[in-house]
Amino acid sequence: MSDAENVSGVDSREKTKLWLEDILQTYYAKKSKSPPLRPDQVPITILDFDIGPGFTVGAGEGPVSTLSDLLSLHVRYKMTPDSNEEKTENLLVKIPPNDPNDREMAQMAQVDRREIHFYTDALPQLEEWSKTRNADIKLAVPRCYFAKYHTQPAADGQGEDDMSLVSDAESVLVLEDMRPVGFSMRDFNNGLSLEEAHAALGRIAVVHSLSWAMQEVTGIPLDETWELTYRPHKAASAYKTMIEHGFPTLSHFLERQEPDGKEILGKLQALHPRATELLYELLKPPPPPAPACLTHMDFWCNNLLFKKTTGGKNSKGAISNGSASSGAEEDPECLILDWQMMAISRPTHDVALLLFTSLTPETRSAHTESLLSHYWNVFQDTASKVGVELPFDFGVIENEFKKSQLLALLLVIGSIDLALDSAGTEQRLIHALRDMAKGDLI
Repeated sequence: MSDAENVSGVDSREKTKLWLEDILQTYYAKKSKSPPLRPDQVPITILDFDIGPGFTVGAGEGPVSTLSDLLSLHVRYKMTPDSNEEKTENLLVKIPPNDPNDREMAQMAQVDRREIHFYTDALPQLEEWSKTRNADIKLAVPRCYFAKYHTQPAADGQGEDDMSLVSDAESVLVLEDMRPVGFSMRDFNNGLSLEEAHAALGRIAVVHSLSWAMQEVTGIPLDETWELTYRPHKAASAYKTMIEHGFPTLSHFLERQEPDGKEILGKLQALHPRATELLYELLKPPPPPAPACLTHMDFWCNNLLFKKTTGGKNSKGAISNGSASSGAEEDPECLILDWQMMAISRPTHDVALLLFTSLTPETRSAHTESLLSHYWNVFQDTASKVGVELPFDFGVIENEFKKSQLLALLLVIGSIDLALDSAGTEQRLIHALRDMAKGDLI
């Protein structure tokens, strides 16, 4: 941390201290019920803070996203200057990437605005609506302390210290850092265990079912409720560009796979000219009776955090809502991160992407049917909690899942370097491709 003074005459550490006071004042003001408070009415005294890295390569935390920069903060503070009670918060701060090329890509895709929209609009609306249905469902995401988007981009921050970049950023998202309380990311090369996949599908099923049910009851389409969700035509165009970059690498990989790599490649080459059309058809909300839901659209193991439980008892209320099936008491706790790509689409897209990318061939082959059944059970249970009857059955979900497997494949092609990161992930990819080819899904 530099002690050099900035142009305003306030040193960087003091600037960070004032910024943290503003963050915590805003958070506590929003929590206040009676009487409601303005942020400046909340007394906060920052005692000290430490700055660390966000999720990093080499720490078992997977690849770092190029669409954002992350910092962690450990903050000690008091609610009043003369209080003897000291409080601490562990925060994860998310801002646009400092690299100019990455920043431009993130701005074009509006990923920061979309994720802030999730935490400030979609998440509270869903949870508040569940209360009106006497359910009080909490979604499995980290607590949000602060989220703000500025329409005026910040000046080029090259050469500045980390916290100057944060306080001057055009968008800031401050979440609870769950790592100090035992949550961690799983190694992508190893894949998820059956119990972890079970937990993750249960958590996302709650999001899917609750959003679908709210649309059914209110009669307002979700893409009108949340206007910043990723629109099908824009998403299709962006994904097509990624596929164009990734397809030559996939082709080279398949040409070396015996005995059937070239045959699979031929099928993919036949699909290639229709990629944009296929993407759009798969990404747009399906016609009834198939459900259209709020979907994550980047649902794989590196966007999930897990914590082992003891005796099947979860410590956070937000975690307990996705455990409606046998064996769920063995599930770890799970939190869902990175809502930058959220869209209104087929819920099975999230299911298919997780199973395609994040399970070993053995786990996926042996347990896809049971995992899909578990997902369906939680979907039904959540709809029942808010008093909404399902007009479709498991057969509809199975049919939608088949379509979603093709989308998962197309998305993986767009991120092919990650899929070919190690011998284990290469085997995961070729096994999934062979299964799709056998099932005439390509």
